[in-house]
Amino acid sequence: MISRQSQRRLVPQILAGLLFCGGSLFALVLLPITIGLLFDPDGWRLLAYFIPGWLVYFGWFWRARHTPSLLFVTILWLISFAQNSLPWLFILHEEHWHFPALHGFQTFGAPGFGFLTFGWWLVAAFSSIVALLFEFLPRRHDA
Repeated sequence: MISRQSQRRLVPQILAGLLFCGGSLFALVLLPITIGLLFDPDGWRLLAYFIPGWLVYFGWFWRARHTPSLLFVTILWLISFAQNSLPWLFILHEEHWHFPALHGFQTFGAPGFGFLTFGWWLVAAFSSIVALLFEFLPRRHDA
């Protein structure tokens, strides 16, 4: 039997699990880069972006397996939204940006990785807001 507290927070728990699983692909790609940046004296700028991303990634894992406090989940989902919206803000702020530019965005020589990456950021940001809203839904009461 699922407790009332868990019933209320089942959607965010599922979303956190899905985000953790999806984020695992990016974690595998970014782990060696992050480790390399730790030893690069000029890598602090990227680390300032990557470290909160790692915290969000492990926060998704924690949220998928537990029902933490409302303060914890509020901070998690807000940071997750900010972390996954930030790249879109930078891209949309560019003076000569246009959507077909994503097609040319290649990482590790993989055509189309740009669409995957930017699509992931969009889905993760939207899912974070949905999960945050569901965290605040009132508990279901037995009839």
